[in-house]
Amino acid sequence: MPPPSPPGPFDDPQTAFGNAILSPHPILAFAGHRLTTPAGHPARVLLEARLLLPDRRSLTVYATHLDHQSEAVRMGQVQALLLWAGRDRGRSHLLLGDLNSLAPADYVGQEEAVAHLQADAIAAHLVRDGMQVLPRLLKAGYHDCFARAGQGTGLTYGTAHEKIRIDYCLAAGPLADQVTACRRLDDDDVRLASDHFPLLTEFAW
Repeated sequence: MPPPSPPGPFDDPQTAFGNAILSPHPILAFAGHRLTTPAGHPARVLLEARLLLPDRRSLTVYATHLDHQSEAVRMGQVQALLLWAGRDRGRSHLLLGDLNSLAPADYVGQEEAVAHLQADAIAAHLVRDGMQVLPRLLKAGYHDCFARAGQGTGLTYGTAHEKIRIDYCLAAGPLADQVTACRRLDDDDVRLASDHFPLLTEFAW
């Protein structure tokens, strides 16, 4: 048997933070990219996979889970993320994940909702630190699929007590104009599996 591979940058259980992309379609290539993370914060990564679709087109999917403590740290991670994803600029691709950040458009004209979040121990820092991540990603060319074709409530956290929308499917390139529906999945199994609701997005691509 060959000797075991040396530990990689994401193998340290003290610093690694897992992401996964599961696909019914063949994965042609994949990579993991470490995102900017200061001392005292869990290491975060951007997972990249290129999928082969049934019509023989390929689609790149990025998945991440941004820092949960600071919008400033998240913004640094977004800058690193955009450098990696910049290779797909102008081409259809997806950015998925728990961004731990709020979409300002969700709260336009809803000062009472924002005030409620400020009083919530978990969501308070999301309001206090400002809402910068989503505007930065939208400026970079991403489109919020729920904002475009959302159905029902988009509150993805938490399953025990619905509070905020921090999980996103963002589409870029021509694919952004093909989103037909975006909704959270909600049943008893979902509520047992996670403290977040999963998000289902459909495209006519």
